[in-house]
Amino acid sequence: MTGRSLEKTTVRESRVGDRVEVACVLCGCGEAEIRYRLGDVRVQRCVQCGLVALQPRFPEGDVESVYEAHVGGRTAVGAGAGEKGGCLKGMERRPIRPVGEARVNRRRLGVMESLTRGRDLLDVGAAAGLFLLDAKARGWRVRGIEVSAPAVALAESRGLRMERGTLRDARLEHDALDAVTMWNVIEHLHDPVRDLRKVRRSLRARGVLAVSTPNYDSVIRTVRGAGWHGFKVGEHLSIFSPSTIGMLFEETGFEPVRLTTNRTELIRARRFLAGIQDRAPGAVYEMLRLGRAAVNGTLGKMLFFAWESLLRGDRIEVYARRR
Repeated sequence: MTGRSLEKTTVRESRVGDRVEVACVLCGCGEAEIRYRLGDVRVQRCVQCGLVALQPRFPEGDVESVYEAHVGGRTAVGAGAGEKGGCLKGMERRPIRPVGEARVNRRRLGVMESLTRGRDLLDVGAAAGLFLLDAKARGWRVRGIEVSAPAVALAESRGLRMERGTLRDARLEHDALDAVTMWNVIEHLHDPVRDLRKVRRSLRARGVLAVSTPNYDSVIRTVRGAGWHGFKVGEHLSIFSPSTIGMLFEETGFEPVRLTTNRTELIRARRFLAGIQDRAPGAVYEMLRLGRAAVNGTLGKMLFFAWESLLRGDRIEVYARRR
């Protein structure tokens, strides 16, 4: 792997071994700047619209076999808190859910309930259905789409209505839904413009689309470069920023009404300092105490405000209405 480069490349739709090269999925441009190299995969930024993409990629028709081979049995299209992004083995026996997941789900559902009166919801990349269970408990009529067969089986065992496959193949009726959620899914889509137009047709008037995805503009990506977790070769195809996800929504008939980025890096810093302070010797303990006081005090508030106002958090979360 090498660091950032401004080397230019021209993309022409073609096959490279078992993978393919494609033009920009947002604007169709074939010119890009190479930002990083991850082995034989390039992280490149479109010179016209700015969308970042990983090239070459596996063909869309290979999505299920790709996840079986490269994700090792994890829940495939859609990875977020808890069962999303983790191994399914033994989940039936897990006594509690991951810390904070229920709180995140309550917050997200609260936002959606403030934006739409209807209660018909589809979760794309639903994994084993914990978000759907939380929504169902609040009175939503729910269903999910998931590519992972073990995840679908587990969700169905929990009484959830599921469809196995991808959004491209899903059977969606027009004007049938009030909300569609895509938590950590959009970066996996081979053709996000096509898929979001399909979602729009399925939504009723003033229906809501809620999306979360890694943020290319994040401070952590700037610091970690090619080692940033958002560059998942074989899984992530498009890496959005607040500006490019706004372009995508504009192109597909949505109007963003709430866009934020999270501040998990600062929260983790607080927890890390708290976790090691008690085990530290005297002088180090005092340094850590002062560090925690700074992060929890005025400095922390300033950092949190900067993260929010500059949209530099590690993950974008956006809620949009159908236009």
